[in-house]
Amino acid sequence: MYLGCRSFGNQAVNEVKGGVAFYSSERDALVKWQGGCIPNNPVGCTGAPTVVLRGYTVGGASNNYGKQNMYSIRDDFTRRYTKGGGHVMKLGGEYIYHNMPWMFCNVCNGELDARGGPIPANIGDLFPDLWDFSTWNLAPLSPITVRWRQGIGRQGFTTPRQVYGVWVQDNWTVPPRLTLNLGVRYA
Repeated sequence: MYLGCRSFGNQAVNEVKGGVAFYSSERDALVKWQGGCIPNNPVGCTGAPTVVLRGYTVGGASNNYGKQNMYSIRDDFTRRYTKGGGHVMKLGGEYIYHNMPWMFCNVCNGELDARGGPIPANIGDLFPDLWDFSTWNLAPLSPITVRWRQGIGRQGFTTPRQVYGVWVQDNWTVPPRLTLNLGVRYA
């Protein structure tokens, strides 16, 4: 985003630039709880345990959220000391604020490994509505259950950064085909 430019005669120019960038990626699982959010879900609104049977898996998809908020402001000042651009000095500064919170839920809703025997004949009765976790009856899977796995702890992270930079640059054009450039940047 170009905020403005101020000219000081034909020898100097000051440009101020700013920018914003937003990004959001939200992915909820399709399985819900009575048409809405699953109670006490650590990330997002939906998701259910993954039930792994021999040759068949029910539920599961993870919830992931990623966002980015970035703001920047920059000031460039350019001064020409001779006509035709033989000596040009540039100086400026920049500030960038960058924040990226991420939330992820790989097995925070749990995973039931029920591959200790064949799929029960009444599998349809155990999962009457595949899209509504509140209708599932997992108790009859106990005899063939091998393990239960569940992620605990922090389900995300945030990476806030504030970046500052300043610079000065001096360009000398000695003959028309040779430019000497000296510059320093601190960030």
